[in-house]
Amino acid sequence: MSKLTDYYDLYRKTHLSRNIPRAWNYLKYRTLPRKAKMPISRYTPQIAGLVITKRCNLSCDFCCIGKELNPKGWRDTEATLDKVKRIFANPLFANCIGVDLVGGEPLIVKELDSIIAWLSKRGHYVNIVTNGLYLTNNRITELKHAGISRIRISLYDENQKFLENNLARINKVFPVHTSIVLERKAVENKNEQDKLLEKTRFIHDAGSVDLLFMIYRPMGISPNPKEIISETLPAYIEFKSRIEKA
Repeated sequence: MSKLTDYYDLYRKTHLSRNIPRAWNYLKYRTLPRKAKMPISRYTPQIAGLVITKRCNLSCDFCCIGKELNPKGWRDTEATLDKVKRIFANPLFANCIGVDLVGGEPLIVKELDSIIAWLSKRGHYVNIVTNGLYLTNNRITELKHAGISRIRISLYDENQKFLENNLARINKVFPVHTSIVLERKAVENKNEQDKLLEKTRFIHDAGSVDLLFMIYRPMGISPNPKEIISETLPAYIEFKSRIEKA
């Protein structure tokens, strides 16, 4: 997805012409020089990332939430519309254009639709990152009606079969973005590279907007620094070339 397309999508879904404070804040962010300390009187952050739940229906060993998966007392930390309203009453958040709702699995949150609708009506570009396992026909339609701006589905071994059967259907209702966590062992193994190439073709043919390869970060239950990929790794350079040619 090109930057120009990205900006058009932002304009179309946030109605920047009717969203002057956030548009002005964004313009200052893009044009004013960076400083070590930035007072919020100059401009405030452009994107708010909210961890709206620490619960999940998967247990990926590289997930940053993994160590706190399905914790006791989760109700105290899970998002509600009232909590989100209090957060965005703070001037640090008020003029964010983008809002990323992440987890855990955001689709578990009971008040998710109400939160999306409220943020969308305020003029925010609202994104969720999900494993997609709860995206039934009705659910994807409900999110669309709530005013969701973008959905990114993360593809794992655990949800691959479900997405093979349902991703094309989901994209017909609301075209989604996708992502795959990329580990070093996968790019250094020819067979694993082939599998990743097959996944890429499947994601493309299913009608997804794009595919983001996210470099593995050792921050989950079983961190493994050896799986980190550097930009100069020969196998990674070869893999990128294969993907681009395909």
